[in-house]
Amino acid sequence: MLFKKYATLTLVAIQKSTFCPTSIRHSILVYLGWTIGENCAVMPGSAPVINNVTLEDGAHLGPNTLLDDHAGITIGKDTRLGPNSIILTRTHPINATIPRRIRGQDIDLPVIVGRGCWIGAHVVILPGVRIGEGCVVGAGSVVTKSTEPNGLYVGNPAKRIKDLETDEPKPTA
Repeated sequence: MLFKKYATLTLVAIQKSTFCPTSIRHSILVYLGWTIGENCAVMPGSAPVINNVTLEDGAHLGPNTLLDDHAGITIGKDTRLGPNSIILTRTHPINATIPRRIRGQDIDLPVIVGRGCWIGAHVVILPGVRIGEGCVVGAGSVVTKSTEPNGLYVGNPAKRIKDLETDEPKPTA
């Protein structure tokens, strides 16, 4: 068991390296449990914490992306995550006792980033959030709640500041 842990840590370190070719990086991540679609890019420095990540076709993870994937993370088709972005899936209740966090009370909530999104640099997405398709999240934002499709979200906490146009036909009443 200890050997497997260190072997996994070694593979994670190798795939994070700027010297690791893309094909080898993808092979290591698939071995670690990721599902990677066609034409995906995982830039150097991206760190999986566990192994439950799905990258749909054309997804792109910028350099130094941290994915805390205890509950699963899905990155939609043609979605881009900027450098140094963080997606968290584990939280815990704030207890009335001290310490406030008690080991073993973790809550794992999956994160889904929809199709065609653009997540800026240094964005943090918290557990249980669902980013609607076609959204743009501005650099440095902290997404604490799920978003509606086709909106520009910025700030801490991220708020919708603009509706984004689409070339898809609008439903008629």
